[in-house]
Amino acid sequence: MFVRFLTSNMFDASEFFVNVFAAQVGTHTRRNNAMAQESVIRDRNGNRIGSIVDNGHQLVAKDKFGNNLGYYDPAKNVTSDRNSNRICEGNALSALIMQAGL
Repeated sequence: MFVRFLTSNMFDASEFFVNVFAAQVGTHTRRNNAMAQESVIRDRNGNRIGSIVDNGHQLVAKDKFGNNLGYYDPAKNVTSDRNSNRICEGNALSALIMQAGL
């Protein structure tokens, strides 16, 4: 993977965006019954590798099976993993999905 860990166990999410968004060839957005907005992330072959769900107060990364991978809190500008461990500042949910898809 393209992770460069810093001394505080946080990584710089900016390195991921070029590589991660290149894989988002077939993203689309839809609303489910709970009115949460979902963005599906697909690989270059069109296979679903995960999604990002906006539940109103935070964004949730889910793998292709619907398991939670992590959370992004826009008010704090912090991404956390599924166990609420702080990963980095900024939104790195796409990187979590890409890591889980490998």
